[in-house]
Amino acid sequence: MSKKTTVKHIALTAICAAVLAACGGGGGASTSTDLVNNATSARQVIDIVEGLPSADSLTVNDVPALNAAINRYNRLSDSEKGLVSKTSFDKLQSLVAVAKESETLGAGVIATLSSLPTEVAQSQKSAVESARAQYDALTEAQKTWVTESAVQHLAQSEANIAANTANASTFAKNVEALPAAADLTKTNAEKVENVRQQHEAFSAAQKSYVSDAALAGLSERETTITNNAAAAQKITTTISGLPTEVAQSQKSAVESARAQYDALTEAQKTWVTESAVQHLAQS
Repeated sequence: MSKKTTVKHIALTAICAAVLAACGGGGGASTSTDLVNNATSARQVIDIVEGLPSADSLTVNDVPALNAAINRYNRLSDSEKGLVSKTSFDKLQSLVAVAKESETLGAGVIATLSSLPTEVAQSQKSAVESARAQYDALTEAQKTWVTESAVQHLAQSEANIAANTANASTFAKNVEALPAAADLTKTNAEKVENVRQQHEAFSAAQKSYVSDAALAGLSERETTITNNAAAAQKITTTISGLPTEVAQSQKSAVESARAQYDALTEAQKTWVTESAVQHLAQS
């Protein structure tokens, strides 16, 4: 159903019920010609009112026709108004009341939707969901009083939530796809860094969707990388201090270096430079 791009302000002229308190109204017609003319004018108004939608189907697009009907009725003389049926008059009053109510409801929903952020953090997700529920609670006719721009703003906020949720899910899967901390080799370090860069590229709102478990998994691997690099540096320093021409008194130092290297896991050994391993072998 089409929406107007702006809220139409309804200048609905007040209708006095007292005018139709007595059928025939005040000041009867003076001639038969007047009676015919009055009846014709009243019939025209009745036909206009009958052509208007029912109260529960009134849309913002019906406002011009409603205002035209009100103005046409108000231009009638008291004698002519007295010939307008109570059914038509009551319908006109009901439509006026519904139009005012719909305008108020629409303005409230517009204000709510327009206030939503387009970059939605996890903590703001419930506000967007509440706004959607508020809009969906309107009837199809009432929804026409909400501007298209406001509805599009809601859709943008919802799309951002979906995108942020998808990004967080992809990030979690990327963390899970990394080798376990105990199996991290030096070659794998770049993969871990790439996943960290993915997280760093997220906006603050996007980061709010990332689970604590995913972050903990990434941090565990980064800590392991740091520890492996430190262990490798330590054994490399030890090995580089070994002589290649080993005296008997220096044999224990070589054996100790070998023991330290062999105590490393296979993954940790990948962090020790090939030159250091060759130096140990030469000693």
